[in-house]
Amino acid sequence: MTVTEYAKKYSVSKQSVYDKLKRGTLKYKTIQGVKHIILNADIKESINSVDSTIEMISKKKHKRILKKLNKSMQEVEILREKIKGFKILLISKDSEIDTLKKSLSAFTIFLEKKEIKEIVHTVKPKKKKK
Repeated sequence: MTVTEYAKKYSVSKQSVYDKLKRGTLKYKTIQGVKHIILNADIKESINSVDSTIEMISKKKHKRILKKLNKSMQEVEILREKIKGFKILLISKDSEIDTLKKSLSAFTIFLEKKEIKEIVHTVKPKKKKK
């Protein structure tokens, strides 16, 4: 409500309204250079509007957070599946390593026996032909 509208509605002079604005008895906001008186009803409406805006923003934030949480949970599940695959691969590699160790051990034993035979063969005195 403008200063003129307020003055007419409450049967006071415009100067009286400006004085109340200056003293802070009336609240106002300036829109495009025109002072608008804020009445209690306007204040209540503004508060309700702010409350509903806050609620709407809060719901949007919650939705955004839930979306991010859901996406993160999906990513965690993908990572869990990858970890399962890596565990299976590690078990397979461990088994392969054990097999290679056994083969190496057997081969080492084989080489040691062969070396012993060669040593024995070179140390044995040769029989002289008569």
